[in-house]
Amino acid sequence: MLRLTEDNMIYSDGVACVQAYWAYSMDLSQSERDDMRSLILGCKYRHTVASREAFSAHRLCRDPFGTTRPGLILLRVLYKAVPVDFENSIVARFGRLPVRNRSDEYSALFPNTVGPPVFEMDMSRVRLYHLRYPLLKVTPSTCRKRQEVVVPAPQETLSPTTSPTMSATDIGSEASTLAPSTPTRNEDLGHKTPDLNTALNNN
Repeated sequence: MLRLTEDNMIYSDGVACVQAYWAYSMDLSQSERDDMRSLILGCKYRHTVASREAFSAHRLCRDPFGTTRPGLILLRVLYKAVPVDFENSIVARFGRLPVRNRSDEYSALFPNTVGPPVFEMDMSRVRLYHLRYPLLKVTPSTCRKRQEVVVPAPQETLSPTTSPTMSATDIGSEASTLAPSTPTRNEDLGHKTPDLNTALNNN
């Protein structure tokens, strides 16, 4: 399983790779589908600092399974452009890549497939990210807008001449009254985090 949340820097890359699997796996052989699932579930698409700045530094460029059609599909998901010589060498050995997006057909075969959430992005952070990493195609979900944290109003200061006493029972009751309710994570974000692994665990 991916076991990623939207606060993980690689979450959006993982989602994009899963969506590429939905789109193109039906035109791959069974062994290629197995390899693509392994690459995704093993987080082989994960960037390093160097790979964010140079295509050739990505681990898939050195992984024997990365320099195949499934690996090339993932690299095309991650980068705005793949070097022509790199792509041509893979096509010469394994054949051309699938070009038709068959996500609708995949969803019909696996109707329980749940798509990813759609985030409202913080455009200033998005621009800064892509200025910093102009080669990358995917915008991380960490650039999304965050809900404002509501700060409770300060409690009234007691008069120094007042020395109230409070029993243990009162302390428990007071703590229960003053403790802010903590929404669950999904309620706070306003959506349900999907299980993106269901489809990957099916052929």
